[in-house]
Amino acid sequence: PEAMMDLDAEIDNIRAGWRWAIRTEHDQVLPDLGYYARALRFYYTRRSLYHEGLEMCRLFIKRIESQQALEPSTQLTALLGQMMLWEGVFSYGLGEIRTVADRFRSSLELLAQQDQDAPYAVKDMAGAYHMSGYVELDSGNYLAAKNAFKEAQRLENSLGNVGFAAKSAAFLAVLALDLGA
Repeated sequence: PEAMMDLDAEIDNIRAGWRWAIRTEHDQVLPDLGYYARALRFYYTRRSLYHEGLEMCRLFIKRIESQQALEPSTQLTALLGQMMLWEGVFSYGLGEIRTVADRFRSSLELLAQQDQDAPYAVKDMAGAYHMSGYVELDSGNYLAAKNAFKEAQRLENSLGNVGFAAKSAAFLAVLALDLGA
C-alpha cells in the first residue's frame, strides 16, 4: 500500500518520464523500459486504470516494433511478447473479449521463441496461457480453456509459484464441474 501511495504522489512525473522515454531516440533505454513497464502495469491494474495502461502498452509496442524493424534482437522480441500480453490484459479488463485472443496468441508465439532462462519468459508465458483460459472460458470454449489453464498450471509449478498454479487448478476444478466430469 505504501508503494502505491508513493506512485500516486508521483504519477504525473512518471507519465511525463514514460512518454519522453518512449519517444527518445536513445534506443539503449528500451530494455530498461521493460522493467518499468512491469511496475506500471501492476500500478495501472491495481488502480483500474485500464485505458491508461492500454495506451502505455500501445505506445511501447509501436516503439519496439519500429526499433525491431531497424535492428532485430531477441531482447526486443521478448519485450514485444510481454507488452502484447499486457495489452491483452488491459483490453480484457475493458471487456474487449473479441480482440484479446489474438493478442495472447501473438504474445505466446513471441515468448516461446525466447530462452526459457530469460527474465520473466516462463512467468509471462504462464500469464498468457492463464489469460487465454479466461478468454476461452468466456467464449464457451471449455476444452481450449482447460488446455490453457493446464499449461499455465504446469509452467507455474515449474517456477515454484504455487499460488498461481493453485489459481489455475481452481479454474480447472470449476471447468470439471461445468463439464460434469
